[in-house]
Amino acid sequence: AGADRVLTMDLHAEQVHGFFSMPVDHLTAIPIVAKHVAETCDMANAVVVATDAGGAKRAGKFASRLEIPLAIIDKRRISDTEVRQGSVVGEVVGKDCIVFEDEISTGGTLVETAKTLANAGARQVIAGATHGVLVGNSIERLQESPIASLIVTNTVAVPVHKRLEKLTVLSIASLIAEAIQRIHTGESVGELFG
Repeated sequence: AGADRVLTMDLHAEQVHGFFSMPVDHLTAIPIVAKHVAETCDMANAVVVATDAGGAKRAGKFASRLEIPLAIIDKRRISDTEVRQGSVVGEVVGKDCIVFEDEISTGGTLVETAKTLANAGARQVIAGATHGVLVGNSIERLQESPIASLIVTNTVAVPVHKRLEKLTVLSIASLIAEAIQRIHTGESVGELFG
């Protein structure tokens, strides 16, 4: 088609880079969502929580950006259709727990994580994701969940009928614009996230 470079945002698996025969710039919404969380949450009483060991790297980057601790949910896959969340590794009692994922599709993982954290004594759960796909009955599921605040970016359009009162949609326009500028001037795109 003539493309000679790919600009992506929070790929589900970083290994996707290997499928391209051209330069790939992998951007992340972590700085944008973390800035919003820092401005709206008490960081002195906060902890970032990974929904499972697989998400620990992303959650760790988010926690580092906010300079707060990290906890992890022990999640076990029982079968192709059944996942069981167990104990929380880390301190969450009385804390504002911040969960950051690459996407929210059905909302199942986030809702189960929020329930696990509430049962473990969390004060409140704040959930965020880069891509708010929000399919099926995700809106109803998220509305009824113990999640106090939900944050997504506008990488996927969120129609008005899906805009819950507790949902905030952040723009990634400035990040994309800065990346494009750096590409055209030969500057490092990676430095945006350093």
